[in-house]
Parts: sequence; structure tokens; C-alpha cells
Amino acid sequence: MGRPRRTASVPSPGPVVIQLYGAVATAALAGLAVLGDRQALLYVLGLTAFWWVVWALPAFVLSLALRWSRAAAATLLPALVALTTLVPLPAPATAADGTGGDGAGSGPRLRVLTWNVTAGTDAAGTVREIRAARPDVVLLQEVTASTAESLRRDLGTELPWSHVAPPAWAARWSTPSSTAVLSRYPVLGAEPVTGLPAASRPMDLVHLDVDGTTVDVVSLHLASPCVACDLHPSDAGPAGGGSRAARLRGTEARVLADAVAAPADRGRLVVLGGDLNATSFNDPLRALATAGFTDTFRTRGWGPGLTRGAGPGIARIDAVLTRNARTEQTSVRPRGASEHAPVLSVVVATSGTGPAR
Repeated sequence: MGRPRRTASVPSPGPVVIQLYGAVATAALAGLAVLGDRQALLYVLGLTAFWWVVWALPAFVLSLALRWSRAAAATLLPALVALTTLVPLPAPATAADGTGGDGAGSGPRLRVLTWNVTAGTDAAGTVREIRAARPDVVLLQEVTASTAESLRRDLGTELPWSHVAPPAWAARWSTPSSTAVLSRYPVLGAEPVTGLPAASRPMDLVHLDVDGTTVDVVSLHLASPCVACDLHPSDAGPAGGGSRAARLRGTEARVLADAVAAPADRGRLVVLGGDLNATSFNDPLRALATAGFTDTFRTRGWGPGLTRGAGPGIARIDAVLTRNARTEQTSVRPRGASEHAPVLSVVVATSGTGPAR
């Protein structure tokens, strides 16, 4: 009788697939960290990052449990990044108040709602959703002239003060719309943010008198993406194709940060809210974070908080950002008839805010 033949062991495809996924996800994260939104593909990767990075968490846990050391090592960084998209992060300290975004505060307390209501949607439904949230200040985007009139009429008792920025065309096929601020507190005045690129939507810095203290707010709508426009330039709006619009958003964020730097550095509460068309993996939020702004959902919100698109959503592109405030709570609310979900944040100004002028 001959010796029994040895059969070669066939490696399981599981660790190989996880290793490959981990390597690709790590490379994509490195590209986003180094190159930002310079190319349309990188912008899209950043925009949809939650959906391709979240799988690293179960992959990492499975690899540890089965002692697939190389697979675990390959998915470690993406798993850590995925974790940061699901749990709150401590707010960084800022030079302005010395306590950071979540430091002790004794100034005005505001319920701030931001919402891209999507031009042309039912104004009555918008009114119902706003009333249900009971906000002190509402920062709206894609407000048409008829919607603005309806909101002023139907919410005049709860939010008697308002300011509507000049209208702009989002693209050649859309209705002209504006950003708007509705407030329970008096509007002291408003001034346009200057230095924006010609293709940008207008942004206005609105000054509110909140119980004797000046608070500055901006409803912003950064340049809309149109990745397919790189292939069909005739379909592009004023912001241009995917790559150009991505660069434009970064510029808009930096100009806006510069515009509010002086009052924020003096300790005044500044609130930015709106549709950034970007996530924390993209350039605009990085620029605003570098300028000292705190993303309220990152410090108090649980889960991905996706705000754009039907169902579970595609990305979290709508946000409330503050300087010189701590966040008490924040949540993503039902989207109603809009393509976007509203974000409600309760913020408290830290000490150092100046008197109303």
C-alpha cells in the first residue's frame, strides 16, 4: 500500500476579502485626508463615506474573533473612523472662550432648526414641521418667494421676525430660491457676506437681539454638486461640474469663516446652519472646524444622522455649527415633503457674549 496523499489546504476567502476591503478603505481615507475634494471622485467618496466605511466595524470584530490578524490590522483604521461617525465626539477647546464648544455657559439658550425645505414643496407641511420642533430660530434654504410669504403669514405669531436673502438660481432647470432666517427674537439688522465667488449663492449675516445679547446667525447653502455635469457641461448650474463645485464649496466655507471671525473672536455666539452639500469627510466642514466651529451633531448626536435622500438617507450634509457655545442636544427630525431632513440643536452661549447693539 502507498502512502496517503497529502491534500493542500485551501485558504478561506474570508480573511483575504476583508484584507482587500481594509486596504482599499484605508487608501481612500488617506486620499481624502491628503487631497480633500480636489477631484470629483474624491468628493463623492467623502460624501458617501458612511456607507463604505461602516462595514469596517463588523469586519474588524469578526477578524479579531476568528484570529485573522492581517485582516484585523487592515480594517483597524477604517473601523476607528466608522466609530467616529456613530458616536458623539468631545468638542475641541477654542481660543475664543477657553472652554471649548461644550464648556460651561451661562448665556442665551437657543433652539435652532436648520432645514433645506426643497424649492416647490408644500408650504403648509413646512409650517407644520416647524411648529412641531418649537424652534427659537429657523435657518432655511431653498425658500421660494411664495414659500417665504406663507411662512411669514402662518408663523407670524411664533416667529414674528424674519430676514430673506436675495434669491439665486441653483441651476438652469430650477426655481430661484433664497436662504431665510425666522426668529422669535428681534432682527437687529443684516449684512451680506462679501468676497464670495460669483457663482455662490448669497449669504447674509443676521444679527439677533436675544434677551439683550447680540447673536449672529447665517443660513447657508453651499454650491450644489453635479458630478454628472463633468460629462455633460451643458447641464451644469452656476457652480459648474463636480470638480469645480467641490473647490467652490471649500472657498465658500473659508470666506464665511473669515466673515464671522471678528465677532466670534470677541466671544459673541455665532450660529451657522444649512445645507453644506458636504460631510465631515469633505473640505468645507474641515475648514469651518479649523476656524473654531463645532458641529453640534458630532458632539451630541448618535448614529449617522443622514439628512439627504429618501429612506435611511445618503449623507449627513445638513448641519448646525457654533462658536462660543455648548450643545445640550441635537437630533435629525422627520423630513416631511422635503428631500432633506431638518436638524434641531439646542445650544447655550458660553460666557463672554457681548450686549445687543
